[in-house]
Amino acid sequence: MQLRTVILCYAGLLLAAPSAQSRIAPVPVDELIRSSDQIVIATVTKVVVTMVESHIVKHAGATVHKTLKGRALQSIGFVAIPANDQFMDSTSDAIVGESVLLFLYKRDDGEFGIALAGRGRMPLRTMGATTYATLWKDVVLPADAPVIPGPDARYSFIVSVELPYLERRITSPGK
Repeated sequence: MQLRTVILCYAGLLLAAPSAQSRIAPVPVDELIRSSDQIVIATVTKVVVTMVESHIVKHAGATVHKTLKGRALQSIGFVAIPANDQFMDSTSDAIVGESVLLFLYKRDDGEFGIALAGRGRMPLRTMGATTYATLWKDVVLPADAPVIPGPDARYSFIVSVELPYLERRITSPGK
C-alpha cells in the first residue's frame, strides 16, 4: 500500500511540474556573424514540406542577390524547419516570395540551416528609401544601431535595423 501511495505522489508531482521549454539565449549580432558559415541576401523561390517521423520538415530554395559571407552563390538551398525544431523556441521558416537576410550554418548532414533557431532569418522591408532587416531582440544589436519598431507594434521584441548597417558589420574586416 505504501508503494502505491509513493507512486501516486510522484505521478502527481510530475503532472503538476511545469513543462520544460527550450529558450534561446541572447546572442550579440557580431557573434552571429562570426558563427555563420554563409550570409546572403536572397529571395525565397521554393518551399517543400515533408514529414519525417511525424515532424514537419521544410526545405527551401532561394535566389541569392548578394553574398556577404561565404562562397559566392547564385542560389542556395537550406533547411527552413528541421525535424527537431518542434521542441524549441524556434522561429525557423521560409515563405515563398519573401526577401531575407539569411545567416546560415553548415549542418552535420552537409545542408545549410538557419542560425540561432531561426533568428538568423531576417525578412526585409523597405520604408521610404531605406531597407530594413527585421529581427528578434534575441539578436543583440549595439546601442548605436539604427533601429525602428518592427512591422507589428504588438510585438515589441521584434525590431527592424537598417540593412546597410548590418552589411557593414558583416563585411568589415575581423568579422
